[in-house]
Amino acid sequence: MNLTGWYGDWTDEPFETLLSANMRIPKGHSSRDALLGERFGRAKARCAGESANFLVNSYAPDSSRSVLPMSEVRHLLNKFAVDQAERRSRTGLQLPDPT
Repeated sequence: MNLTGWYGDWTDEPFETLLSANMRIPKGHSSRDALLGERFGRAKARCAGESANFLVNSYAPDSSRSVLPMSEVRHLLNKFAVDQAERRSRTGLQLPDPT
């Protein structure tokens, strides 16, 4: 499993493309939201007026299944994003909702 932070407004478009191409966007949501799919997810925040995007992916090397249960992946993404937001004075933190 990998957790990464991408900082700057330039990161919005790659994340929206990644989500649109690789997951079913739930009704009432868009690729601009904080979302979690079957193998990866995104949390969002703002930093000095620019975007901060937090990515988690959980790919098994020899299958299309996640290495960990997605409930655990969600928990780890949320902890990582909260930690980064606090550590770097990020605002407007958005975490994937439980559904």
